[in-house]
Amino acid sequence: MYQVRRFTPAGIRIYRERLKQMIKEKRSIPLIDLIFSDEFTEIISKNPIIEAHDLERYELSIYLDSVIQKVFSENQDGSFTKNDAGMWDWISALWGELLFKDTKGKFFIAKDEKTLDRHILANESWRDYRHLLYGNWLVASTLNCNAELMRPLMFGHPTANNDVFEQIVSRREILASKTALTVIRDIYVAPGSTTILNSVGRANVAGGLRRFGSLFSQLATKFDLHGMDKFELKALLPPEFHRWIDGAAHQQPLFS
Repeated sequence: MYQVRRFTPAGIRIYRERLKQMIKEKRSIPLIDLIFSDEFTEIISKNPIIEAHDLERYELSIYLDSVIQKVFSENQDGSFTKNDAGMWDWISALWGELLFKDTKGKFFIAKDEKTLDRHILANESWRDYRHLLYGNWLVASTLNCNAELMRPLMFGHPTANNDVFEQIVSRREILASKTALTVIRDIYVAPGSTTILNSVGRANVAGGLRRFGSLFSQLATKFDLHGMDKFELKALLPPEFHRWIDGAAHQQPLFS
């Protein structure tokens, strides 16, 4: 177990240079000398409370939320926020040996510098759903670790493709609506399952998750969706969603 640290501005710069070097050389570079350097990092937790664990997405989000809650309770002087970029880059570095490999143990990282946002908290427009650790924590924090709402979308390893997770977390208005998430769980989780099929989040699925996301944004301009219960929200959905509401879609091919 280690005390939580955060990179200083100089540390963040060096860390990102290391990531660029990884991309260029197509190999994982040990970050241990950088992670615990007093020159590039500073301690922000009094007690050892963190350790990198190779966890599935749901368990990882719960673990990260417990860590951040403890760090936040120790830093209430206004100098720390839960989305502190230096801290999240440091946590990403701590998990580096796990996140820079795919589920088969092969080297895995962004293909070029433009997609470094998959690993570092650098680009606001991509931050919420491309960051492999921050995005998972964001769900647990926003939903107060509500297992019923989290499990349907938080499946698989954090390095594995999950269209369902990305579609939901990239739309903050849905993530902030327990009614929307309850409807998503009700209509897209097949009988006997606990998760949503990844294919439901892909493009060209009639009444699928992408369509729900865009429609929710449109409806929000005319209706108080956050004040509705799940039955009222379902009643607003057009006919293309009826086969999902009555369960028929789960018995049919998604693509013709």
